[in-house]
Amino acid sequence: MRQFFLLDKFFLRGQNRLMDFQTHAEVAALIAAAGGQTELARRLGFDKNTGRQRVNAWKSNGKVPPMVVRAYKPMFKRIMTRAAAAVVADPAPSPAPSPAASPESSTAEMGQS
Repeated sequence: MRQFFLLDKFFLRGQNRLMDFQTHAEVAALIAAAGGQTELARRLGFDKNTGRQRVNAWKSNGKVPPMVVRAYKPMFKRIMTRAAAAVVADPAPSPAPSPAASPESSTAEMGQS
């Protein structure tokens, strides 16, 4: 639900701007929407050996370098827009209510002890 809040905050409110990816939450949402650190590095065409480490540094620092955001802005927007559409199309199921214990069964259990 937290991821949906971030996507909703930046894409579904009619704001025509892309996240600037300068907070931990925004960077984490981008990485999650892309499918993880390795997948994001692959999509960006980074080196196999150092690409995941580079994306991990963004997550640790809580920001994507502005030069990278400018270079990959269309791709970042596409990733986040698709993630927002997927969340709207397939919302997470709500948890089932737990069965409440009836008073008769709890008193019967007490009498057996």
